[in-house]
Amino acid sequence: DGTFLTILLTGVYEPVPQERKSRCVVHPAILHRELSNRYTEYAADMNILLAYFKCLDDVGDEASLKGKMGERMLRSAYGKVNARYPSRCEKVKACLDRITALEKENSEEIDALAHLSGEMLAETFVWKEDAFAPCLRRIAMALGGFVYLMDAYEDYDEDDIKYLSNAHRWMVSVYRIMGDYKKAEEHAQNLLDYNGFQLAVVYGDMG
Repeated sequence: DGTFLTILLTGVYEPVPQERKSRCVVHPAILHRELSNRYTEYAADMNILLAYFKCLDDVGDEASLKGKMGERMLRSAYGKVNARYPSRCEKVKACLDRITALEKENSEEIDALAHLSGEMLAETFVWKEDAFAPCLRRIAMALGGFVYLMDAYEDYDEDDIKYLSNAHRWMVSVYRIMGDYKKAEEHAQNLLDYNGFQLAVVYGDMG
């Protein structure tokens, strides 16, 4: 997520990069060339923000030990991000709270859930309210919705076994009663195709 956001914002605003030599975790003995700009650090902050709330969500969903450990590891870093971007953090949390509330109700509003996921991502994609903000927001809305639906689709079988909330469950249940599992698969694929198409349209408009 952070890498994509860095590339996107760098392409949009075209800042002058800063070059330096540094070492990485994978090859600590070798100095390599590194290019960065103001959006590299910003994207890293937004990555911490989203990762922190992902850990909290995992803990809330299934008391995940991995989520608990992640939350503790990121707590301090998130505190710094929250101090720098309190409004963004508050808005992301508000979107996630609404998503959690709908999921706990086993909501059938797949579009509403996908839309909230897009709103959440938009809070991290819009660097500032300028001429580029509407386009960046559209990209985030389309991408966030697609990612939410894809995640629900990929996790369906595991969530069904654990009886965890999943946006596709109601749809599968309806077709299960009808005895037509293929229809459920086609319906899910159509949703993903539509959101993927919307994302492609936004990218095309940027060009």
